[in-house]
Amino acid sequence: MWTYGPGALIDLPNLSVVTLGIDRWEKERCTPIEEARLLSAVRRVLGAQVDSLRMPPFRVSENMGKRTAEDYIGVPVRPFPRWLRCVKCGLLSEYDIGLFKLKESYHRPESTRFVHKDCKGSRGDQPARDADAVPARFLVACRNGHLDDFPWHYFVHRGTSDCKGTLRFFESGASLQTENLWIKCDGCGAARNMAHAFGRLGQENLPACRGRHAHLDTYDEKCEEDARAVL
Repeated sequence: MWTYGPGALIDLPNLSVVTLGIDRWEKERCTPIEEARLLSAVRRVLGAQVDSLRMPPFRVSENMGKRTAEDYIGVPVRPFPRWLRCVKCGLLSEYDIGLFKLKESYHRPESTRFVHKDCKGSRGDQPARDADAVPARFLVACRNGHLDDFPWHYFVHRGTSDCKGTLRFFESGASLQTENLWIKCDGCGAARNMAHAFGRLGQENLPACRGRHAHLDTYDEKCEEDARAVL
C-alpha cells in the first residue's frame, strides 16, 4: 500500500522492476480483509468505488522439490526500465529483443539476473563468456505522473533516425558525473554526452512526453508536460 505499490520501482539485487496495476493481480488469491471500519476509512479518502480490501497474493506453500502452480503466485512485476547495459562491453539494448538472457534461480530468486551471452569485452578481443547486464540508470518522467524508458535512440541520433545500429554506454572519466557518461551508436558513429539530457539542454534534446503508464500498459492521448531525465 505504500513504498512498493502499483507503479513503484523496486530495486532488487540484480534487477529493477515495476509493480503492475491491480488489474493484473490474481484477485481470487487475494484474501479479503473483513474490517468494516478500515474499509469505511479508506472510502472516505478514495471514494465509494472501493468495494473491498484484500491481502496481496502469496505463495500457498514453500515447496523445495518439484515446482507447483502455487510457487508462481505473488505480486506481478515486470523488468523496468526495459533497457539494460552490459557491464563488460557497454552494450545498451532492450531486454526483450534477444540480446540479453534472463537467468532464473528458483530456489534463490535474489540471484535471478540478466546476462549478455558470450560477451567478448569492450574491444571484442576477450574470451567469450556471460557478462552481467544491469538496468540502465536513466528514465524520463513528467509532472503528470508519467514514467517511461529513456529515449536512447532518439537522444544519440539527435532526433528520429532510420539507423539500426546497436548502442553502447561508456564512461570517459573516473567519476560517474553525467559529463563523463557517453552513448555511442555502432552503426553510424553518432555519440552524445549524457549531460545534454538534463536542465535546459534536456528540454531541447528530449522528445515530448508519451503519456506512458508503465505499470498499466497505457498511454494518455495527450500530455503537455515536458519529459525530464531522472535517475
